[in-house]
Amino acid sequence: MEQARREGAAEGAAAGAAELLRARWNARACEQAARREAYEELHRQVTERFRALRYTADYPGVLDRLERRARQLLGPDATVAEHPDGGVIAHTAGRRSDFTLDALAARALDRLGADAEALWAP
Repeated sequence: MEQARREGAAEGAAAGAAELLRARWNARACEQAARREAYEELHRQVTERFRALRYTADYPGVLDRLERRARQLLGPDATVAEHPDGGVIAHTAGRRSDFTLDALAARALDRLGADAEALWAP
């Protein structure tokens, strides 16, 4: 009888530990999903703000600076064209630079790195 009690207690402890592990895993998965959603929303908003530059009086100056930067990187013979969604794309033999507004927004978020999580951390 004592042996059965010990086995039952051991099985119960193992089942409890397994259930706790599952609950922790589920909680972590929910947290990661919420963080991913928050980052995606941040990305959407930042991209929207960058795209809105096209409708400002400053946009011609922005285009000029982007074109100059592209030529600094690729050389004066680079072909630079305005992208339909804003910003510029530049290329030369075997090289390409993406200075679209969407790419610039993505780079700005990348520079935040792990610091972006501070925006929604408790």
